[in-house]
Amino acid sequence: MFTNYCTKPTQTLQNSETKTHLRYNFICAVSNLLCAVNALLPYIDRYQPIEVEIAAISLAIQEEKQLFLSKRAWFHFLDDFNKCASSILCQFVSVLSQFDCLYSLAVLASNLNYCLPQFVEGKEEKASEQYLQITNGRHPTLEEYLSPFISNNIKLGSFCGPNTMLITGPNMGGKSVYIKMIASLIIMSQIGSYVPCHSMVITPFDMVGTRIGIYDDILNGKSTFFVEMTETSYLIQNATNKSFLILDELGRGTSTFDGTAMAYSTLKHIVDNIKCFCLFVTHYANLLKLKKEYNASQNALDNYYMTFEMNDIKNQFFV
Repeated sequence: MFTNYCTKPTQTLQNSETKTHLRYNFICAVSNLLCAVNALLPYIDRYQPIEVEIAAISLAIQEEKQLFLSKRAWFHFLDDFNKCASSILCQFVSVLSQFDCLYSLAVLASNLNYCLPQFVEGKEEKASEQYLQITNGRHPTLEEYLSPFISNNIKLGSFCGPNTMLITGPNMGGKSVYIKMIASLIIMSQIGSYVPCHSMVITPFDMVGTRIGIYDDILNGKSTFFVEMTETSYLIQNATNKSFLILDELGRGTSTFDGTAMAYSTLKHIVDNIKCFCLFVTHYANLLKLKKEYNASQNALDNYYMTFEMNDIKNQFFV
């Protein structure tokens, strides 16, 4: 690489005409041997041998060929691998993922004092045979971040408790955490895991259905109320007397009167027709009157209030 600095200001070259003439003579002298290269400054000329320019172009072409051949060889390798070993690899990954999941659950059960749930079989045709009892249940995720996590109990079915719990209480009182905790423990127990509680007795459920949160799907033309109605309709149509449902503040996507009517009719349908276990959270006080329509011996519905107790050490939330 050659750089011509002859055009820079010097003591012997004072005028621009002399500079231009010398620069022109230099270019004419080296034009057959060198080729110009872009310079960073306008008053500097840079040159390199023609052979170097040809070699650089050839190198760029070979690099492109190398990249093309490498990609083609890689894709051929993937095709051959897919034909020969993909099924074996998929089986291996599936087994490894199951082992990882079971090992993780075992480590949690050992380190956090999880208990082994006890399953009891109910009669297929009788909803009254369903049973759920959890003593000192803890949320499997939140107890890692909220220390200490205040445990809660639940008892449903088999004439030991109602089939449906209608839960009210102040905002941020722990209602949603409570029902999510119960649903999480049911799912964990039915996949064969130990559960975070002191004891748990359960009759297997055929479905755990949830209607929690409030959101829309505007891109698909669905408003908040539309989404809420769609999910609630799915639960009602697919739930059986062996199902477990949790509904959190149903009716928030519309006005107060419409929301109350929707929540009331849904709750009454679950209690009268589906007759499954249900945790129903609401802020509509009118729904509490529904309990008067059922005898105490039926154990169909009962009202619960999430209260708050203050002591010198911590705040406690419990049902």
